[in-house]
Parts: sequence; C-alpha cells; structure tokens
Amino acid sequence: MYTYHYPRPGLTCDAVVFGFDGNKLSILLIQRADDPYKGKWALPGGFVDQGETAEEAVLRELGEETALHVAGLEQVFTATKPGRDPRGWTVSVIFTGFAHSDNMAVSPGDDAKLARWFEYDRMPELAFDHREIIESVRNYIRNIFLFRFPDCCILPQQFEIDWLKRLTFLITEDERLGNYLVRKWKDSRIIKPDKTSKLYIFDEKVMERIRRTGFVEKNHQ
Repeated sequence: MYTYHYPRPGLTCDAVVFGFDGNKLSILLIQRADDPYKGKWALPGGFVDQGETAEEAVLRELGEETALHVAGLEQVFTATKPGRDPRGWTVSVIFTGFAHSDNMAVSPGDDAKLARWFEYDRMPELAFDHREIIESVRNYIRNIFLFRFPDCCILPQQFEIDWLKRLTFLITEDERLGNYLVRKWKDSRIIKPDKTSKLYIFDEKVMERIRRTGFVEKNHQ
C-alpha cells in the first residue's frame, strides 16, 4: 500500500432532500444519535466507504438513516471549508433532489435517532455547516428554476398547474416571477395538458432536448 507524506481529508457525502406536499416546502433532517453534535439535527449522510462512489454512498446513507429512496439525486457542489467537522479534516460531496409528495414516509435507522421533515422556514439549529449547505443548495435550485427547468426536482408524472405554481413561488419567493416561469414552460411545451385528465404532464422529448442543449426555447414546435 502506498504511504502518503502529507495529510488527506476524509470523504463524506450529504443529501439535501426537499419535500413538497402541495402547500409547504420541507427539508429532510435526522437527529444524530452519536457525537459529534449528539442530539442535534443534521442532513442525512456519512462517510464514503472504500471502493464506493459518492453517488453510491449518498443513496446508501439516505436509505440507512431515513429509509427513503430518492431517484435522480443530483450532485451540486463540494463542501471544503476547514474546521467544518470537529473530528478532523473532511470534505463532503453535496447532493440534492425532491421526494415525491406520495413518497415522504421516513423511518430512522443506523446512527440516526430520529428522521423528520421540517418546514423550510422552521428548521431547528443544525450540526456542522449544514444550514450554510442548505442555503447554498436552495440558491442553486432557484437558479435552475430561473434559467433552465427543474428536472432535478422529481415531480409527479401528473400534476395540477396550481401545484407547480405554488412550488415555483416557494422556490423563487416571488409570485409574479413564479407565474411567469410556469407560463414560459407551457409556451415551451415542457409541460402540456394530459389528454386523458385535467392534469398536466411533462413532454419527455422536449425535456431531453433541454438536457442536451441547456436551453429553454419559447414556442418550440
């Protein structure tokens, strides 16, 4: 085994998982059962095991600590601030995603004493630098809504247009801007009425084009 002559950080991962029940925007937290910060609330996450990718680790940790499975978690950034973990030098890969409104049941496990959804504006005091991480991810998602389309948010296959307007308002914190964005997505054919119901659905062909190009074109035919 090769021996390094300089220190190396521990590699961890954290999941910033949002939930939306049609009215409130929530964040998934766990109450830590062990030190450091025993009894404090924190993001689900933990150390990446040897031979494991960060993507594999965050899904494993999320499942072990909350029993929740979230498809399509997106890597956002890496937290590297010195002193962020009292156990030593750690670097954390941050992921985010949305839980389906019909898939928000959680159950604590592993080193989590409790797992619970908190309304975004009523979060408790958090361990480590997790509040700062959540704010950074919130800003990232806001920019996704403004400049692209929230395909990082795993929404139901069918949804009411008012449901999407409410979510967009909570993310952008601007009702007029939220309504404008929903109109733009309708004009771009990203979302369209479902022929068999009064609900809306995503147009996967348009979504795939946006994923390739990164642009939302108005009135795309």
